[in-house]
Order: sequence, then C-alpha cells, then structure tokens
Amino acid sequence: MKNKPTFRSGFEKSIYEQAIGCRRELDYERKDSTLHYTKPARKSRYLPDFRLPNGILIESKGRFTATDRAKMLNVARDNPRADIRFVFQRANNRITRSKNSMTYWEWAEKHGFRWSEGTIPEEWWAE
Repeated sequence: MKNKPTFRSGFEKSIYEQAIGCRRELDYERKDSTLHYTKPARKSRYLPDFRLPNGILIESKGRFTATDRAKMLNVARDNPRADIRFVFQRANNRITRSKNSMTYWEWAEKHGFRWSEGTIPEEWWAE
C-alpha cells in the first residue's frame, strides 16, 4: 500500500480523496512527471500536482497568481505534447479585482487549457 502523500493545500487533498474514494488511481507530485521549461534567462522545472494513469497532468488551483499564469504558459510552450489541465477550486474567480477582469476559466480557455471546477471530471479518467 502506498503512503498517503503530504499535500501543499487542502484543495489538493480534497481532489486526491475524491479520486481515492471512487477507487481511482491518482499519483500526487510524481517525480517522473516533471517537465522542464525556460523562463527568461534560466531553466526551470515544473512538477504537476497530479498525473492520471492515462498521462493527463492536473494542476489544481485555489489561487491563480500572475506568477502561476506566466509559469504555465512557459511550461505549455516548452512541452507542447504534455496534456496539462486545470482543476480550479472556484473557476469564476477573477484574475484581478476588477469586475471586468477575465475569470480563471476564461484565462484557461483563452490559452488552450482544458479545465474543470472542484474535481477531476469522470470523462478525463476514461480518455
């Protein structure tokens, strides 16, 4: 039996527990899922929160900062074959405090990322 992982947020733990409760296999921060990317003037590494058995990489986000958004664009640019998807805690949160600001889900769609809210959709497991 695997050891229960130590999560960085309660939202990550919630996603994991939902999957395990449905008898789904879900890897948390699996080292061999690390992707390399370049941000201005240096190379970096990105370790996705989860990896489904079919290879889909899941990034869970409660708060989605400007730094997070820039990183994810760099990761996607440098890893075009990686299937990276978001699970937002609240997809209708706005990028900034302005009422005219785009939401998290709008940002994801604008940049070609698939997303869901609250949990990993059943259909993602079946792909």
